[in-house]
Amino acid sequence: MITVRFVDIQWFDEHPVATVDGSDAYPGCDGMARYQVVVDGEDTMPMNQPFARGPSREIFVHGAKQNVWGWDGNRVAPTLTPSYRCKFPWKGTNFDVHLYLTAGRLDLQGDSFPPMKAA
Repeated sequence: MITVRFVDIQWFDEHPVATVDGSDAYPGCDGMARYQVVVDGEDTMPMNQPFARGPSREIFVHGAKQNVWGWDGNRVAPTLTPSYRCKFPWKGTNFDVHLYLTAGRLDLQGDSFPPMKAA
């Protein structure tokens, strides 16, 4: 069985994230939504979705482009846009996880592979 769960929100005003050299890892961001795919009870690769109030945009950290999702400003039940997609290999399977976080609730999309459900 494969499930995807919304772990939590890491708020950067409470828990800042820095790079190895001490600089801000997500400049201008308010937080990061964290998700986990679980395969037969075993956690796989964690997925992180940085966000900032307002529309989605791109930032550059140490010369690398980083997507930042838009946030509606609700800290209790946040909505992030647009959808989030993460692709990664795990034990010989290529995962493709596609989801929305809407009003604090994970909405897993049907084009995710292999078949999985929201926990």
